[in-house]
Amino acid sequence: MDRASTLGAYDVLAPAYDLITAGYAYAPWLRAIERLAREHGLAGRRALDVACGTGKSLEALVALGFDATGCDGSPGMAEIARRKLAGRADVHVADMRELPVYGHFDLVTCLDDAVNHLPCAADVEAALRAIGTNLAPAGLLAFDVNTLSAYRETSDRIVEDAHRIVLWHGGPARLDGPGGRAEVAMDVMSRRADGLWRRASASWGHWHYPLAEIPAIVAAAGLEVLAVRGQHPGGRLEPGPDEQVHRKALFVVRRARREGRPHALAAVGR
Repeated sequence: MDRASTLGAYDVLAPAYDLITAGYAYAPWLRAIERLAREHGLAGRRALDVACGTGKSLEALVALGFDATGCDGSPGMAEIARRKLAGRADVHVADMRELPVYGHFDLVTCLDDAVNHLPCAADVEAALRAIGTNLAPAGLLAFDVNTLSAYRETSDRIVEDAHRIVLWHGGPARLDGPGGRAEVAMDVMSRRADGLWRRASASWGHWHYPLAEIPAIVAAAGLEVLAVRGQHPGGRLEPGPDEQVHRKALFVVRRARREGRPHALAAVGR
C-alpha cells in the first residue's frame, strides 16, 4: 500500500513539484556534492541520478559536465524530467529497490530524502544494494536523509503561481522521537480552462532513520561509508552531522573493500 500510495501521490504532485521546490539551491548543492566526492576519489564523468524527480538535480549534474542518466519511480515525475532534459540525458522509470543495471557509473546520486520514503531498513538495504550494482569499481554513491530536526520543524506552507496553489500540511509530518513514521500531506489546486479550480490531494509516508543506524544498513548492502556531512539550507555541507542541528545529512559511500576496510562508523564525521 505504501509503495502504490507514494507513486500515486507523486504522479498527482508532479505538475506542481517545480513550484514547491522553486527555492531549492540545486546548482550549488550538486557542486558541493561533486567537490566532496572528488575529495574521496571521484575521477570520472558518468553519473546516475536515482529518484531524479522532475530532473532538477539531473539538470545540475549535466550542467557540471556529467554524462548523466536519471530514473524515478513515478511515471509522472519521470515524464517531466524527460521533457525538461530534452535529450541531454536518458530518463527511465524504476523503483530504486528494483533498479536495473543501467551501466557502471562514477557517481550515483539519490537525493531529496528519497531514502526516507522507504518504509523499513530492509527496503533501504535493497535500494542501496541495487544502486551498488550500478557503481563502477571505483564509483561513489552520494545520498541524503532527513534528520530528526527536519521532522520537528514542520509547519503549514502555501506556494502559488498563476496556475496552481499548493497547500502543505505540516502537522502530520511532525515526529517527537527517532525512528518514527511521518505523513507528508498536501493539496494541489489547479486552475481550469473555465476559471474554476480543480483540487487533488496527495499524501505518503516518510520514515526517519537515525544517523547512527545508517552505516550498518550501508554495510549490509555491501557498501561502506567514506564520509558524512551535515547539511544546511542552500546545500551547505559541514563535518559533524547532528540530528538536532542539521535538517539533512549527506552520506558518501563506495563498494565495500574486504582488506584493510575501516569500520563504517569510523567514517561518520569525516
